[in-house]
Amino acid sequence: MIETGKSFNNASNGFVIGVRELGNYFKDDELTTNSLIRFADAMSEIMKYFSILMDQANRSVCKNINNFIKNDIRKVKDAKKYFEKISDDMDNALIRNSNVLRSKPQECEEATNGLIATRSAFAHNSLDYVYQINVLRLKKRFEVLETMLSFMNAQNTFFHQGHDLFTDLEPYMKDVIRNLYLSIYLSIYLGNLSIYLSIYLSIYLSIYLSIILWACVHVISLIYSSLSSPLLPLLPSLYPSPCPAAFPLASSFPPPTFPQTELLRSPAFSNTPLPCLFDLLISLYPPPVTSLIPGLLFIPSTLQSLPSLTPVTSFSFFFLSITHSFIFQLFFLSLTSFFNCFITAPN
Repeated sequence: MIETGKSFNNASNGFVIGVRELGNYFKDDELTTNSLIRFADAMSEIMKYFSILMDQANRSVCKNINNFIKNDIRKVKDAKKYFEKISDDMDNALIRNSNVLRSKPQECEEATNGLIATRSAFAHNSLDYVYQINVLRLKKRFEVLETMLSFMNAQNTFFHQGHDLFTDLEPYMKDVIRNLYLSIYLSIYLGNLSIYLSIYLSIYLSIYLSIILWACVHVISLIYSSLSSPLLPLLPSLYPSPCPAAFPLASSFPPPTFPQTELLRSPAFSNTPLPCLFDLLISLYPPPVTSLIPGLLFIPSTLQSLPSLTPVTSFSFFFLSITHSFIFQLFFLSLTSFFNCFITAPN
């Protein structure tokens, strides 16, 4: 146990050194660096307490038990050897005394004296052997219980020291856990926020870009309409006639009912591609979305009072429609991505 404890202590000290070296790779992260250093110090203190425990176990268990075995039990073994030897001598003396001839008084006297001496030594060694056995029986309880009690006191001290250490360390550990989860939630929130901001920016950028494009095209159309250019009569020939059959998808959805529909299909737009473009937009997007198309086309209601449009104005609306069809598609995709991110966002 002592050797295994020493090996564990050496391995744990190596682990503490590795944790300290790991903290050097997080110099820019103050929370991680301080936490690793604090935890390494705590583990180092625990290893010191464990070293003290192993030292006390070595002194209380190993040395006491070894002394008990070497001194007390060895005395009993030596007394047993002397007792067995004197028992053999006693048996030999009895045999020799029983075999002596009574006709030889000198041999009888020698055998009798040897038997008396051997019997006296046997009695003395028997008492000593019994005494050593009784001492061992009384002492083994004391030695074993005292040794285990000392070891359990060392264990109690070790765990009390560890408990006090972690009681002092517990507030810091709670702060680390709080900061860790706060950083996790903050990273998730900032990640989702960046997604939402990118979507919002794309939406608002498309709206503002559409307004700017409409304003520019409208100003250009006003400028060109104010000029009496000889090319203006040639512009209507550049536009095709209304061609709903050119877009097969337009017939798969019924036309929406809103006031701008009649305006787009009025004679004022008969020589422009707006009716075909309008049917194309309706065919590309589902009915709930097509209700937004007139608003995205930015067709003012005051156009209903205009009996006709000049070719330049019609061309401006044609360019405006193409631009807004692309912007509306970008807006619709951004809105879909936003709702997907909102649904799949973590709670």
